[in-house]
Amino acid sequence: MELVNQRLATLQDTTGGESTQAQQNYEQTRTLLNTVASMNREAQSYTEALTTAPERAAEIQARLDEQGTEIDPKVELAGLSDTELASRLAAKLAERDEQASRLEALDRRLAARETSAESANGRLELIDQRVDEIPESAASIIVNAQRTPSLAEATEWRNHAELLALAAERKALQAQLASQTARYSALAAERVELAAINTRDAALILELQTRLADTAASAPSLNDISINAADSAYAIAADIVQ
Repeated sequence: MELVNQRLATLQDTTGGESTQAQQNYEQTRTLLNTVASMNREAQSYTEALTTAPERAAEIQARLDEQGTEIDPKVELAGLSDTELASRLAAKLAERDEQASRLEALDRRLAARETSAESANGRLELIDQRVDEIPESAASIIVNAQRTPSLAEATEWRNHAELLALAAERKALQAQLASQTARYSALAAERVELAAINTRDAALILELQTRLADTAASAPSLNDISINAADSAYAIAADIVQ
């Protein structure tokens, strides 16, 4: 990469900033080398998922097994004041919205499983076709740091870099396909856990709303107080009721 940047800097000086085909090819070489690094990271991530995804799925299942029977909302809310109930309700409603968004995202990812695999296999076929189109001489090149930048060298480097990028992408796609079962099993487990949390929270929210509604219904109103509005005690009674 450093040598590519040096070639580009030299061309920048000699051409006065005007773009040439050689410069474009060197720039494409740099872009392709960045793609190689990106694809290598992606391949590593998918390879690691072969281990980490099953571990995550097992952890989720362990949490589900540990939870066992559903929690009784009445028991969980016992002893809380109206203020605490209202605060708890606000928090749970916010969590419910976040959970709904996460569920939608998980459903989209799970639904894309088949199309994702088809897309990866289709791309692998295109990679093989493109590799066949690139001159065989690009498979192995000799780099001479002392050479003057040229269109021939820039083209040679660009072709070689494309081969490297295609090879790295193929490796990433193969790792993606190899880890697909493990990754989607973990996603499915994550969805089951989130759905279970959502169900428990729905019961809790209902109980909170019912408790607060009952409290509001049983609270006295100004109509229940036999105090004339002109009486000085009326304002005090109003504050108490509210």
